[in-house]
This record gives sequence, structure tokens and C-alpha cells, in this order.
Amino acid sequence: MAGLNANYALAAKVRAMYGRRLMPSDYRELLRKQSVNEVAAYLKQQPGYNALLSDTNENLVHRGQLESILRRQLFEEYIRMSFFIDESERDFYEYVVTDM
Repeated sequence: MAGLNANYALAAKVRAMYGRRLMPSDYRELLRKQSVNEVAAYLKQQPGYNALLSDTNENLVHRGQLESILRRQLFEEYIRMSFFIDESERDFYEYVVTDM
């Protein structure tokens, strides 16, 4: 029964993450941006990214920094999800995290 509760918790976590995703219109808007600074400023306004980029000065950030911040966030999301995974199903998540 504990595994079932963990699956429900994971499903709730994933649904919350899914709600903060970028939509196709957001990607189209990002394609219109002319610089990394404009991309950072746009992402900073989005619900899924505003807390992540709150300490970042969009006028000074460069591409490598922005990519590193986004990769770190993805890594941290996988780590948070792994806490909800049943012990018998952790191999996949351990592989993903190790690969990252």
C-alpha cells in the first residue's frame, strides 16, 4: 500500500510540474527573441521559471549561465521526484540522474 501512496504523490508532483510547463505559444515567442538577455527576461516572467531566475540579472546573463541554471533545475526536479519512487523502481531515476 505504501507503494501505491508513493505513486499518487508522484502523480500529483508531476501534474504540478506539467502545469508550469511552457506552451507552444511560449516557444514561438522565445523564437522571436533576438538575444539571450531577452530570453532570460521572458522566462523570468513565466510561472515555472520566475523563482528559478529571480536572482539572475537578465541584462548580464550569458548563454552558458542560463543553460546551466535550466539544467540544474531539471536535475533538481528529478531528485525531488526520486523521493516518491518506490525502491524497486529507482533504477531508471538513478540512471537519469547519474547521466545528468
